[in-house]
Amino acid sequence: VSKGKSIRPDRLIFYSDKVAVLDYKTGVEKESHKTQINTYAKALINMGYDCVEKFILYTETEKLLRVDLP
Repeated sequence: VSKGKSIRPDRLIFYSDKVAVLDYKTGVEKESHKTQINTYAKALINMGYDCVEKFILYTETEKLLRVDLP
């Protein structure tokens, strides 16, 4: 993420040893959703968080997708 650009993940959950990023989506799965959550994860890693888990929750189907490392 470049300087001056704001990003806003839907939810961050902080644990003692990791942080989880959760993004809520409607509609169907898209590759751009994974790209977006990976951007959030990279920003957190740049901030010094070593262990970042990524999840996308599709609200209409209630499907929870765990996004692996790119």
